[in-house]
Amino acid sequence: MSGKRRAPSTDSGGSMADSPFHVVQTDQFSITYVLGLDDFPDTVENTDAIVTAPDGRRWSATLLTHREIARVMDRWSATGECAGGSYFQVHDLVIVREPGVDSMTRALVDIFDEYGMDIDVLPRLSDQVLRTRPRPAPEGGAG
Repeated sequence: MSGKRRAPSTDSGGSMADSPFHVVQTDQFSITYVLGLDDFPDTVENTDAIVTAPDGRRWSATLLTHREIARVMDRWSATGECAGGSYFQVHDLVIVREPGVDSMTRALVDIFDEYGMDIDVLPRLSDQVLRTRPRPAPEGGAG
């Protein structure tokens, strides 16, 4: 897409204690990041997100940094999960180089700029059911 884009606006919906949701509005869609109790928008390295188009279509994404993937796999090598940490599989995974919702938002905007809103690059969420699934717990957490 050509032209200058408006900077995404954000709203955490209150303090971290009040809401785990951090919403970013872009020119094309909104992104609702689901932050953990210990997560902050500027430093989060492992989060789930829901991308919502103006017409109501929704997609899921799990966003992680390289560093977070390594931490999870190292922990799994000790716990025996995923064949002793020998693999990492997430169906809606987007890997980002830098932590934080700004980096994650740039990645999602670029994905939809590149592929458009009519292609299922990320898994589409059903209009009737929003499926929840556990995400890899941060180091030192349960999971």
